[in-house]
Amino acid sequence: MTRVLVTGANRTLGRAVAERLIQDPSYHPILSGRDPARVHAVFPGLDSASIEGLDFSKALPTPVLKGLVCRLKPLAAVVHCASYYGPGSLLIAPETDLESCLTFLGNTLRLVRSAAEAFGEEGGRIILMGSVAADPRTLTGRHGLYGFFKGSLREMCRHVAKEIARRQGTITYVNLGSFQAEGEAGPGDRSRLPLGEVTSLVCNLVALPPRMRVDEVDCFPLDPFREAHLADP
Repeated sequence: MTRVLVTGANRTLGRAVAERLIQDPSYHPILSGRDPARVHAVFPGLDSASIEGLDFSKALPTPVLKGLVCRLKPLAAVVHCASYYGPGSLLIAPETDLESCLTFLGNTLRLVRSAAEAFGEEGGRIILMGSVAADPRTLTGRHGLYGFFKGSLREMCRHVAKEIARRQGTITYVNLGSFQAEGEAGPGDRSRLPLGEVTSLVCNLVALPPRMRVDEVDCFPLDPFREAHLADP
């Protein structure tokens, strides 16, 4: 079975991706969260070997991440949905969270490099979840620390792309807009994408062969106001 590591698997998009992969018998998802007990509570049917405790807001030395990822060889994909902020604090993270943000970015870089070393002979794919909050083409590209955080993930993808390619892998940044769980909004609300559609996009990226390079994917609703402020590529 194809092994896929999903971080931040106990809530929102990470949970939805994990649920989708679990339903597909061709995948063997390994799920991680800050508290493995919470992940297990969400997915009680999984054995403990498929659940890991990883808190990316606290320093994770390279040997720790390498040790985890080595146990997952051969690894086919990583879907990195974890974040340094907690639920409900997306765009209002205080500036005092800068240290946690930088720690998270450092941990993410170490995860990316460790995962690349665990790819199988056919390579693998690493998917980092970004945000239009860091998109310089739009008026939404100004969200303080959150925008800096997501923008740094985008630059990380560009920086390590060749390094990952040398290990027959690819890294993809998803430029993600607002989304909602089914039933959160009334009919006709086109300001946010359904969570199920975003989940499908991410799982389709997982299914692509690693040799198919996809550097960045836009995933946001076609909002006329936003489109009016898109700069030329």
